[in-house]
Amino acid sequence: MVNHVTVVIPAYNEERTIAAVIQGLRARGFGKIIVIDDGSNDRTSELACQKGIVLLRHIVNRGLGGALGTGIKGALRFKPAIIVTFDADGQHDPGDIGQLIEP
Repeated sequence: MVNHVTVVIPAYNEERTIAAVIQGLRARGFGKIIVIDDGSNDRTSELACQKGIVLLRHIVNRGLGGALGTGIKGALRFKPAIIVTFDADGQHDPGDIGQLIEP
């Protein structure tokens, strides 16, 4: 089922956690990951790109709603069965996604 899931991660100045979040998702089998760098002024984009994800970038911060909108629009290009939004700060467990998408 994870093959039909695209994970959308809005991120703003998350250089301390973004690589670990992506790595955790990859370890659970999620391969289609989109990070939206929402105008960060740190190394969020650089570190995310090193993990082989799709990166979308806002030049200025548009807020969570703007980043989610951009990410979902980008995810729809993959024609996923399911789109999951996931925080970039490490507060969520990638292992919980299975329970979320089960219904």
